[in-house]
Amino acid sequence: MIAATSGYLFTAPDTVAYLQWQTTVPGAISGTGLESYVVGTAPNASVVTKDYPLGGRTNGDAIVFEVEDQHLRAGRIAAGTLTVEFAQADGGTRPVTFRSASPAEYADALSRLRASVEASNHG
Repeated sequence: MIAATSGYLFTAPDTVAYLQWQTTVPGAISGTGLESYVVGTAPNASVVTKDYPLGGRTNGDAIVFEVEDQHLRAGRIAAGTLTVEFAQADGGTRPVTFRSASPAEYADALSRLRASVEASNHG
């Protein structure tokens, strides 16, 4: 069962993403997606952050995201993780695993990404 308020974090060396939503009515969610990623190369690299509305439907542990102009499709929640199938240019999908996290954990991950970029720019 999906919690009434949920947040999930994905981190990679050049990306931090956070999905947060609330159950609006049984089986429906509404929230926000945040994605921060590195653009450029040192010494001129920077971090860009985008946010987008997140909606969708749930059924047990399954979730289907409705995100305009994003490549999210379907996901499944199990044992504190969210695995989302991202659409690829070739028509296939690639699973990406997020972990359960709070907004503060997203902020910490974003701070670490920015510090890493700053260090590489002044390296």
